[in-house]
Amino acid sequence: MDQSVKAMLQPGQLHQQVEFWIPSLQRPDIRTIGLPTPRLRAVEEVPVFAWTRKEEVDLWLKLVDARKAGDAREIPRAPDVDSNRWAPSGMEELGEALAWAASCTAASERDKWLFQRGAWLAGCGEPDAALEVLSECHDDRGRALAGRLWFVYRHDPLEAVKAFRAIKSPTISLHPQVVFERDKALAAVGPTTIGERKRWLDAVSALDDEWLAERRASLSLDCGDAPSARDVLTGARFQRVHQRYERTHMWRRIESMLGLEPVSNPSWLGEDDLAEFGAYREHAEMILAPAKRYPEGTVDSTE
Repeated sequence: MDQSVKAMLQPGQLHQQVEFWIPSLQRPDIRTIGLPTPRLRAVEEVPVFAWTRKEEVDLWLKLVDARKAGDAREIPRAPDVDSNRWAPSGMEELGEALAWAASCTAASERDKWLFQRGAWLAGCGEPDAALEVLSECHDDRGRALAGRLWFVYRHDPLEAVKAFRAIKSPTISLHPQVVFERDKALAAVGPTTIGERKRWLDAVSALDDEWLAERRASLSLDCGDAPSARDVLTGARFQRVHQRYERTHMWRRIESMLGLEPVSNPSWLGEDDLAEFGAYREHAEMILAPAKRYPEGTVDSTE
């Protein structure tokens, strides 16, 4: 049996793990940190919690109850674009309820439920099934999600770009997260999309967003303008992110293009060096290797 299957938590199975979070005013040496030995409460005495706050799950529980009763009149209104509510993947019964709600509704309401169904499937680790559902969805949130799934899970930037280009709402199109994901997909297609990338990034130039700054630096590098990329990366304030090395890769390109002395740890980029340290050896090849690019000239950016 596959080891990942063996490691899955089975119904009724109990799993215990202990983590230590150690505060420090100074940067400690991870190799010499001593772990505490507290006396922890017995696992049997740890309370088992129910669902989160009622206002967070009430809508989903009502939908599940409506599905059980088979009464379409009890289907609640689907979350709208400004609600920022996503179907929680931890609710096993919710998948069938979402599919049922989509089958009982029409027009934009059906699209909203299809989006939630696609998001639920993606959260459950079923990107192929999610893309199949999202292909029927005309909600722009669904198109944005489909674009990310095509790029991240299917590794198909062409289909990802098609999904992003299908978005009609300016509000969704210019959302920083969508601009970020779209630019990554466009960059993977190749130099033919440089103009399109520039138009989208120029449209949000007034936003002080660290992820957009990263994409501006990437665009400058792809245009051969290493000094501009350097200025963007050194002028932005990045929050700390864990086990992600895109900015570090870009800085190595800048060093190479400008003939700079390599910096051992460009910490101002907000990225740790734990993969290089060896804490994530099983993912190191994926984490540390530069992103692969799609063969050039395979898509017309004016589509």
